[in-house]
Parts: sequence; C-alpha cells; structure tokens
Amino acid sequence: MANIKYYPEDELVQKVQSGECGWLDFINHRPLEIDAIVGSVIRRARKYGVDTPIMDTVYTTLKEGNAQNLKVN
Repeated sequence: MANIKYYPEDELVQKVQSGECGWLDFINHRPLEIDAIVGSVIRRARKYGVDTPIMDTVYTTLKEGNAQNLKVN
C-alpha cells in the first residue's frame, strides 16, 4: 500500500504558494507530471490486469492539454 500523506489546510496553502502545485505549473506553462502521477496508476493497474478506461481518458486529455499549454509559452 502506498504511503499517502494528507496535508492540513494550512500546509496545503503553503505548498500552493511555494509552487509545489500542478495548477501553478499549468498557468506558468511548465510541463505537468502526468506520466509520474496518472501514468503510474495506469501502469500499475495494467501490471495486475485491471482495465482503466477512465484513467486512460484522463491521461490522454491531460497529455493533449499539456502539449497545447506548452506551445503557448
């Protein structure tokens, strides 16, 4: 089982303000960590024979949106 850390609201705000946030990457036209985050879920599911049609759609949509966003810069 993955070690997931849950942040209290004030710590989450600090992360956003420090730039540790995908939204800040997006609005500043920086690459998103799509492969590391969404791709890892898909790869692990496939390893165990689990279909991920919704995650596949999310992955494709984010990759396309990220590519378009990077062209703006």
